[in-house]
Amino acid sequence: MKNIRNIFLMLTVAVALGSCQDKDYDIAAPAVALLDADEITGELIGDDYVWSWTAPEDGEMEVSLYNGGTFLGSETTGGTTY
Repeated sequence: MKNIRNIFLMLTVAVALGSCQDKDYDIAAPAVALLDADEITGELIGDDYVWSWTAPEDGEMEVSLYNGGTFLGSETTGGTTY
């Protein structure tokens, strides 16, 4: 019983020390550049519908897919097409 109490105490101390790290506060806010709907174009290429947009240098775009209001998935792309 004493061993279980010591293990529980050690785990509690480890979790408490791990949660007190200040690394969460050192992260810079992400740079967000919103696009207007006019900046996104789409075209049918073969069997695929390809979306294109202009992106800032080294920018990424998060593309979320919905079908009839149902979320299907999300993906981050590094280029200017999806």
